[in-house]
Amino acid sequence: SCVYGNLAAVSWSTSFISVVCWVVAELYQVFVNYQSKDLSGFSLAFLVAWLLGDIANLAACLLTNQMVFQILLAWWYLTIDTILLGQYIYYTRPASSSNSAVSPNPGTSAPRATPLSLKSKLRYAATAVFFASKSLALPIAIKDSVQTLSSAPLSISTVSPPTLSWIPSGQGIGILAAWVASLLYFASRIPQIHKTYTRKSTAGMGMGLFIADFIGNSTFVIAIVAKGMAMPDNDFVEKSAFWSDEMPYILGNTLSVLGDIVIFYQ
Repeated sequence: SCVYGNLAAVSWSTSFISVVCWVVAELYQVFVNYQSKDLSGFSLAFLVAWLLGDIANLAACLLTNQMVFQILLAWWYLTIDTILLGQYIYYTRPASSSNSAVSPNPGTSAPRATPLSLKSKLRYAATAVFFASKSLALPIAIKDSVQTLSSAPLSISTVSPPTLSWIPSGQGIGILAAWVASLLYFASRIPQIHKTYTRKSTAGMGMGLFIADFIGNSTFVIAIVAKGMAMPDNDFVEKSAFWSDEMPYILGNTLSVLGDIVIFYQ
């Protein structure tokens, strides 16, 4: 029981670290966007796919009956990404209209506008990809960890409902939504990685931001694995159901960590 308790504590602590990393990283990005007023490095398709991933993530949390805190966290992700998309729409359209208004003198305005936009694109192409690895799996990890820490003796009555989590239609749709969110989060980062590769430059990369995001994804994977290992070995049905339900989250974050390594190598 000491081993299970330690593993549950590791799962809870790493989940908490992940939340802090993602909250700080995303709030910082919103602040940087507000200061620079330039999101030219972001692709609209990237932001839309990211937002759709957040919607699928929220649906997965609601349909799998997560705790109120986890649902609020999913709502927070959706709110922040909506703000990012709003910043993109607000800052790109006025910029294009102002550029067209100053265009009567092309000989003088073009040389100054082109290098500025290229610099901002290099900067935000590097920073945007860091957020694409945001995890959708954290809610389940924290919920299970808190339950393990708060109630050490698990009764059969409390574990029997999750064993059939794949049978009810709501749970099944929730797991499917988790797979869709995982796919969208990973697919949205591919164009950003390709953009960095084609430009052969990572100028303007915020290394602190990248490290925070990398730690967030790595600690999440540790949290899920530790939670699974903390479950009693004699409860095979519940343990199998746990790994089955968490598989989309684990794979999604593992791919994100691999993507972070690719960016780090670039």
